[in-house]
Amino acid sequence: MDRDTIIRLAREAGFADGMVSIVGIEGFANFAALVAAAEREACAKVCDGISANYVDADEHGERVASEWCAETIRSRK
Repeated sequence: MDRDTIIRLAREAGFADGMVSIVGIEGFANFAALVAAAEREACAKVCDGISANYVDADEHGERVASEWCAETIRSRK
């Protein structure tokens, strides 16, 4: 995530301009990366749950598709 995006998102979140200076761009970037990783994992777990519903029957490829979705979500950085 580039510097301008981090600053824009921090402002959208309600942080005053001075907060960006105090915490530093690296601090915001690290925080943003942690939040994004947690959200990716939460989304992948939804796909895992769908996959679990199709253990015995997978007539239309639902299990394969949901496993692919979970893997794809987890691979994003």
